[in-house]
Amino acid sequence: MVNYKSIEETKSYWYAWNVVEGNIVACKDCINACARFLKDIEAAENPDYPFYFDLEVASRLENGASCLNFTSGARAKEPVELAPPQAFVFDNLYAWRFKDNPKKRRFRTSMIMKARKNAKSFDMALISIFSMNDEEEAEVVSVASKKDQAKISFKQCRRLIASNPRLAKKFKLNRNEIRLIKNESTFIPLASEEKTLDGISPSVGIIDEAFVVPEGVRSSIASGTGARLSPLIVSISTSYDVKMIGNWAYDEMEYTKKVNSGELDNERHWGVIYQLDSEEEYSNPAMWEKANPLIPYSPILMEDLQESFKKSIGNLALTRDFKIKRMNLILSASSLDKYISLPAWERNTYPAIDTRGKYAFYGLDLSINTDLCAVSKVTYCEETDTYEVKAHAFLPRARIEELEARDDMKYRLYADEGYIDLIDGEVIDNDYIYEWIKRDSELSETPIAMICYDPYNSDEIMEWCKLDGIPTVQIFQGMRMLSGVTKTFRTFVYKGKIINHFNPILTWCVSNAITTKDKFNNEILDKLKSVQKIDLLAATIFAFLGCYKNKEQFYGRDYSNNII
Repeated sequence: MVNYKSIEETKSYWYAWNVVEGNIVACKDCINACARFLKDIEAAENPDYPFYFDLEVASRLENGASCLNFTSGARAKEPVELAPPQAFVFDNLYAWRFKDNPKKRRFRTSMIMKARKNAKSFDMALISIFSMNDEEEAEVVSVASKKDQAKISFKQCRRLIASNPRLAKKFKLNRNEIRLIKNESTFIPLASEEKTLDGISPSVGIIDEAFVVPEGVRSSIASGTGARLSPLIVSISTSYDVKMIGNWAYDEMEYTKKVNSGELDNERHWGVIYQLDSEEEYSNPAMWEKANPLIPYSPILMEDLQESFKKSIGNLALTRDFKIKRMNLILSASSLDKYISLPAWERNTYPAIDTRGKYAFYGLDLSINTDLCAVSKVTYCEETDTYEVKAHAFLPRARIEELEARDDMKYRLYADEGYIDLIDGEVIDNDYIYEWIKRDSELSETPIAMICYDPYNSDEIMEWCKLDGIPTVQIFQGMRMLSGVTKTFRTFVYKGKIINHFNPILTWCVSNAITTKDKFNNEILDKLKSVQKIDLLAATIFAFLGCYKNKEQFYGRDYSNNII
């Protein structure tokens, strides 16, 4: 039994201090989370700081865990002893309290990510037990994409309680519910169908494998916690081989990183993201602890990682699987055919680009007029020999809910932020897009040089261009016309010669893009193979082709023969 008398005695303080000092291998976000913890401990000494770290709660967490026994693995039947990174999580979630109300927990939301086989289900089970014991009539729910997944942590929780017969007498362990008798607190597993969440009022909601759980589920849980004194939503996940950009869990992950780094301020949100800092680190076992914080406390984990790594050598599919599941890396498109790496694209992303006075080359990918349509503008800066990209999307307002559900994208939010125009009705009128292009050219002071278009669904716009005297270039989506420019555009991205105006829809399209090659190594974007929509990127390449091959008309130099 422990009875902490000072913060320095706790495992969480020991862990945070050693991470910050560089004594423990840790990723950037873990270092930031630990630095934040130490800073908050110091801030808590100020009477005006609203929170304090409750040593009694930290002691209770440690002692409560030690009453349980491991139920499987090499340490089966041994008493549970929290590893320092586990104590760091639990102490942050439960020991931080309001000074004016010690029953009220500090944090309302949390995002935790770590690689597979790092006791994620075990941690969720302990969160459930701690939560049931932390307040009267607590209602704890575990939600996953499927009922079987939600039941994993539920069954783990039930086994942990049953591992101590004296403790088990204090609970009712039913098939689909665990009830703590003394305070009528409950824990139930739920699938992600939103109708099953109606009417619940959870004090703690655990979202398991958050990347594959719909955003509506999280919203339902959040709306149900309103009546609770200390609501807590914990999103826990490993990286997945699915679309990440635009996923609510991806946004939550990025938000957590910004809070930990101090870029954003939110005293009620906490989290830690365990992952490699770069894809190149995956082959260096000395770096694996960044994504696998339990390595120092589990020799079996390191052995298993080494075996998985050996099996992946020379096998691209297994290598990708190892990077995602065991190193917790975010890889958006298939590494076999991925067009552009996301870090390379984001290195040259800026919040605003001044293109006034430059000629604009517009690219159109109008696809089906009941779906996402794209316009992209490329301008050229002769002084820096760079190309500036700004893209825009269009969607039919009447289909917005359907398209949001299909693509798992927050289109309405992005429309509110100015990245999308929502067109009334079920179809997008081409005249709206054409007028938008002319208006954009006028407002941005970028005269139209030409419009490059996919002939599909573009006949009307081309007729209007003829009437207005605007030059056009028809882009046929085949190897012969697009292979060279597709390769050149990618090369320029990696060289830092493509400067893009921040647009989450364009970034999403870049992350989705996969290419296909023929036997002559010609290469173009493949809409059928790509994970999700790539329309804004396709329109950008059209515009880039027009700009790259025709800018000598405006700058007096011939670049047209330089395409790879």
